[in-house]
Amino acid sequence: MVAMISACFDVGEFVSNETRLWKRMPRGEAVLVTKCPGEERLAPVLLPLDHQLWFIFMLRDPRDVVVSEHIAAPGRYWSDLQSWRQAAAIYDQLKNHPRFIVVRYEDLVRDPDKVQRELAARMSFLKTTAPFSQYSDHVPQNAARPARPRQVSMQSIGNWHQHLPRIKAQFSAFSGMCRRLVEFGYEPDDSWLRALDGVQPLEQKSLGRPMSPRRRLRIALRRVKAYGVYIFRRYTYI
Repeated sequence: MVAMISACFDVGEFVSNETRLWKRMPRGEAVLVTKCPGEERLAPVLLPLDHQLWFIFMLRDPRDVVVSEHIAAPGRYWSDLQSWRQAAAIYDQLKNHPRFIVVRYEDLVRDPDKVQRELAARMSFLKTTAPFSQYSDHVPQNAARPARPRQVSMQSIGNWHQHLPRIKAQFSAFSGMCRRLVEFGYEPDDSWLRALDGVQPLEQKSLGRPMSPRRRLRIALRRVKAYGVYIFRRYTYI
């Protein structure tokens, strides 16, 4: 999504990698695009403080999220349902906020140009320069990592069917997730669980480190610092 926006809207500097929200706005630029997983947790505090700040929240079937393998460690899963639930809690809090835009991953890969039109309608300050469906043709050379930008594809939708042991372990460990699937429209009921009958769960820790009390405290302190750095850089040129 961030590469699509950078390549297909007139936003100045191209962004392909994770970039912190409090990055300095380049002089002469009207729009700054950033992306860093977990920074949606800053939204409840920063949205009321900065009326020019917009968040685009990517919603995805949690089953496909937890079977995503780390690019540097094939066969190892990166995230778990706890991370998805934490992000979904931010969605619950801000889903009706006018500057908190929810985009379903499934909609993006099925019809990227429709999603682009919806974003442009919500954020009227954005000027379209190319269609999302052709974004890879407009990525600057040497700008994307890996070197070849990802193609828009539906192949990753429903990939969880190929990882049933992982799904069984995750849905056994985190209660209430079947209800959330129905709430978000990913399933009409819990009948999909029949696919897990007789499946041996795969108990494998995600590559993301567990959240110990000490780590949670460090993250909380970093978040407080992030608030201050963002506000300082947003309203000063020092």
